[in-house]
Amino acid sequence: MNDMVLDSIRYSVPYIFLIGYFILLFILENVVNKQDLKKNSNKLIIQLAAGTGLLLFFGFRGFVGWDWTIYYPTFQNVQSLFQLDKTVFAETRYEPAFVTWISVFKLFSGNYHFFIFINTFIDIIILLAFFRQFSKENYALSFLMFIVMGGFYFETDLLRNAKSIMLFLLSLKYLRNRSIITYIVINVLGCMFHFSSLLYIPLYFVLHKQWSRTLIFFIFLIGIAIYLLQVEYIRPFIIWVANLMGEKPLEIVNKYLSNELYSSGYGLSIGFIERVFTCLMILIYYKKLIKISKDNIIFINSFVLFFIFFFYFSEVKIIPVRVAGLFYFSYWILYPVLLSVIRLRNNRALFLVFIFVYSFAKIISMTDAILYKYKSVLFRKEIYEERLKIFESTKDYFLR
Repeated sequence: MNDMVLDSIRYSVPYIFLIGYFILLFILENVVNKQDLKKNSNKLIIQLAAGTGLLLFFGFRGFVGWDWTIYYPTFQNVQSLFQLDKTVFAETRYEPAFVTWISVFKLFSGNYHFFIFINTFIDIIILLAFFRQFSKENYALSFLMFIVMGGFYFETDLLRNAKSIMLFLLSLKYLRNRSIITYIVINVLGCMFHFSSLLYIPLYFVLHKQWSRTLIFFIFLIGIAIYLLQVEYIRPFIIWVANLMGEKPLEIVNKYLSNELYSSGYGLSIGFIERVFTCLMILIYYKKLIKISKDNIIFINSFVLFFIFFFYFSEVKIIPVRVAGLFYFSYWILYPVLLSVIRLRNNRALFLVFIFVYSFAKIISMTDAILYKYKSVLFRKEIYEERLKIFESTKDYFLR
């Protein structure tokens, strides 16, 4: 294992082709949108092409990333529904809906890769319905932003999170229509796939309300200052609370805060530039975004929450990674809408160049490690023990 290349752009090649596919699909979609004849049927073809591309790529992925090392054994250990032992809920330590979903699936198949395919298929169906409702002109761009902004990890590593987030996307219709019971029921179900959906429930009361551009400007300004100056206030507060609770909680907190994987803040990066750029675009086109659709208030507010959890809590790395990620969906809608409100041709071209260059750069940064070496189970059988051996021998390198 010592002669393995651990980091290489060659591992990113399949993902680069995936980004290229959606860029070409975006170009084709724009050509179609300029034609009046058969516009609806052509748009349907674009949607099907986008969904099929994602399904073939992520639905047939092998053991890619990190979390398959825990989900595969869990899948193997959970019995089918009518043979389900209640002790498995405690043994897996996963939320009950996820364990139950595995047990229902195993009534029909015990194949883990088919399980991943069905999960991906469900996600894509929900995404298509979501985009048809909130992103009606640029489906390919919405799917591209999905991949680059959170969706890649949802489909490779965050199996439970993906289901809870997809359920939240379905609930946005009821937030908009002010149907509180249905909204809460859907997100309680989401909590039963991943507890993080609990954060979505109180958003029913704030996410639809228009916040002033001045307020948003100051939220952005203060957050960027906290990030750049690396102002520490979260750690002292957590340690203070843990100290009040006793010696054991303080010991656990100190252990986590001393681990760079969980606690190290972010520095300057291409991601920082993108987030500041997105802030500026939202502030510049704020009125136009709302004028084109009142629904965009929901996604502007969601991006502000993404920004707050990322910038205001940057000193504790696990918070931006886990909590800010719940609001990645704002990108999937806002970027296509931003493109539609930019009128000057040169500005549109520059905006698209930024999106495409950033998409390639980000996908490479996420996938240039051996743990993301892509293999499709359509063409080659994936052997769990072989991939686990690679994972175990290299994980310390990537956790350093």
